[in-house]
Amino acid sequence: MLLSLLLALPLTADVGVYFYRDTASRFASGQKSLAELERTRLRTQNSTSFLVEKDGRESWIEKTSLVFPDDLGTHPHQARLLVPSALKLQASYDSRTLLSLPELSDVWVVEYFEEFARVRFGDPLGVEGFLPLQHLVLKADFAAFVARQDGRWLPVKHRERNRLILQDGQALALQDIRHLVQKTQVARVIKGTSRLSSGNFVKVLRDNGEPWLVSQLPGHGEVYWRRPRVTSTDRWTTSELLKMEIYSVSFHPRNPKLGLVSADGVFLTQDGENWSKLSAFKNLNVPVLVTEAGKLFVGHQWSENLGQSFKPYLKFDQVAQSVREPLSSLKIESLVAVSAQNVQLQIHTGTRRLSLLGNPSTHSFILR
Repeated sequence: MLLSLLLALPLTADVGVYFYRDTASRFASGQKSLAELERTRLRTQNSTSFLVEKDGRESWIEKTSLVFPDDLGTHPHQARLLVPSALKLQASYDSRTLLSLPELSDVWVVEYFEEFARVRFGDPLGVEGFLPLQHLVLKADFAAFVARQDGRWLPVKHRERNRLILQDGQALALQDIRHLVQKTQVARVIKGTSRLSSGNFVKVLRDNGEPWLVSQLPGHGEVYWRRPRVTSTDRWTTSELLKMEIYSVSFHPRNPKLGLVSADGVFLTQDGENWSKLSAFKNLNVPVLVTEAGKLFVGHQWSENLGQSFKPYLKFDQVAQSVREPLSSLKIESLVAVSAQNVQLQIHTGTRRLSLLGNPSTHSFILR
C-alpha cells in the first residue's frame, strides 16, 4: 500500500536525523548526523505502529487501531463497524435485534438512509438488517473523487450522513456513487488513544514499510531513528491535488487507477494515488477525458500511449468550415465519450456555443 509520494533519494552523510528513546516517544531525545547513526547502527526493528497527525499534533498509534482505505476492498459500498453494534430488523434503535455484531465486522451496504444503512452481513447471501451510519466506516469516507451513475467524475470534500459534500458545495447521495477513487495518506481511528478518539480521521506520516533503526550512542544507550526521506517536487498525492481548485477530472470507466485532473496544470495517475504533472500543458485549465480504450484527451489534444506524447485531434479549419463562419477563438468547454470511437465536444467560438460529434482518429466532426 502506497501511503505517500516520498521517494528514497540519495542523502548526504551530514544530514541531521532526530533519534528517540523508544518507538512510542512523542519527542526526540536529540539529533545526530546520518553518518554517525549509520556507523553505530545495531539492528533494524520493524514497527507495527504509524506516526499520524490530527489537528497539527503528531502521535504514534498501532496499526490494529486504524482502518485504511484499502482495508475496505474495492467496491464503493463496503463498510466496517467502528464499535460493536446490533443489526436491527428496521431502521430504528427500538427495532428488534437480529444479530449482535462485533467491532471490525465487514458489511456490504445495500441502501442508505438519513441515520441508518441497510446492510448485508455474512456469506454467501448474508443476513440483511439495519445499522446506524455513525457506527460504520464507509469506503466513501475516503473518497477523493467519485463517479455518478452518468459516469461524470467529481471531487469530494467530505461525507455528511448519507451524502457526500462535493468540492463545489453540492451534495451527492451515497446511493448514486458508481465508482470512487480513494484518498491517500489517510486512515480512520477505530481504537482511541489518550490523544486520538475513535472515529477520528488522521493523516498518515509514516507507514509500516519504513522500519525503525536502532543505534548505540554514548550517553544515550540504544536509540531509535528512521532514515529521512526527500520529497519529489514534480509529483503529487491525491490528497495534495484535492487542495487545489479542480477544473476537470476524468478516470477510466473500468479502471479508476488511470485518471487525469486539470487544476492549474494537467496531472496524470496510473495507480490512483501518485500524480505526475504533464509539463507540455504548463498551468492550463482545460477539459480532460479518459476513454474506455485508454485514450487520454486534454483540451484539443489526445494521447494514444498513456501520456508519453500528445497530438491534436481537432483541426480548426475543419471546425470553421463546419460552423460556416470565421473563428475569432475556439475554446473546448467539455469532453464526453459517446461510443468506442466517438467523442462529443462542447465548444465556444467566441460568439456562440456549439456541440460537435466526431471520431478523433479521422479528425472528422459534425455539428449536433
